[in-house]
Formats: sequence, C-alpha cells, structure tokens
Amino acid sequence: MTAARRRDDGLTLVELIITMAISSVVLLIIGGLFVSTVLAERTVRDASLTATQVQSAVRGISDGVGNASHLQLTNPTGSDQLLVVRSAGNGATASWGCEAWYFDAAKGIVRRSTSAPGAPIVAPDSTQLATWPVVMTGIAPTSGSGIFVLTGNEVDIGFTARTQDQVVRIVTTVARPGYIPVAPGEGDRCF
Repeated sequence: MTAARRRDDGLTLVELIITMAISSVVLLIIGGLFVSTVLAERTVRDASLTATQVQSAVRGISDGVGNASHLQLTNPTGSDQLLVVRSAGNGATASWGCEAWYFDAAKGIVRRSTSAPGAPIVAPDSTQLATWPVVMTGIAPTSGSGIFVLTGNEVDIGFTARTQDQVVRIVTTVARPGYIPVAPGEGDRCF
C-alpha cells in the first residue's frame, strides 16, 4: 500500500524546483529571441521608411529639373540654397509652372513651393518660408555647404538624410533638356 500511495503523491519539492528552473531558462531564451526579432523588425522598417521618403523627395526634384526649360540656383542667406525651375507639366499640352526647393542649412530642412506661370518665386523671409511644405528633414550636405550644385544643364544633388538611427546617403545628377522652345522673355518669369 505504501508503494501505491507514493505514486499518487505527485512531484517532490526538488522535482518542482528543477522543472521550474528549466522552464524559466526556456522562457528567457524564447523571450530574448522575441525581443531581438521585434527590435530588428523596427530597425528594418525605419530604414525602409527613411529610404522611401528620401527617394520620393529626390524623384520630385528630379522631375522638376528634368522638365525644366530654365533654372536658377542662389544662396539667399549663408549656406541656404534656393533652386527655382520653370518646368513643364505632365499633361497632354505643355503647361508651364514655377517650382522651387529651399534648403535651410542651419535646420537641415528642404521645403518646396510652386507658383502659377509668370509668378516669380523669390527668396522667402522666415515667415514666408514657414508656409512652404516640408519635403525632407534631417538633411546635411555630403560635401561643401549645399545640397545642390548647378553646372550647365545639370544639377548635382548630394546629401545625407538622418531620421532616428537611420542614415541614407544620396548622390545623383539630374540633367535638364538642352533646349526647350519658349517665347522670348518667358524663361525668366519664374525668377
């Protein structure tokens, strides 16, 4: 009777402690794997989002410069840059408009503005600049003090974009068409 009763008694205290210790180790390993997987997923997602935002912004600038009949690059204050283009729209008939990107070197921000044809875009003051939509933040030139370099019919774009722990570096050259026919005096209506 003692032998039968012993089998029905269950686990001893030592067996329970060993089982709990092994279970705790297994749970710690699984928890550590889960946490590292979540952190890795977050890092990949942030890097992908940063790259997508930068590519979208560069695509917009590239489209504007690539469709430009005329362009002008100035330094309104210090290392700030203002790139203004007179570009054709994407419709069935050529419709011209003015488009500009302002790089605020001190804040590392690129802003964009557009205007109707014939309405020049000039260097904005700080109040006007605050109304321009932000295209990118966390921007720093890859070399020199600006992100735009105008050479003939080409605009070199070079910057690094930083968001949280992610850094994306962009260096590209956009060539505008060599010749787009415009009526005399129309080319400078954007600046």
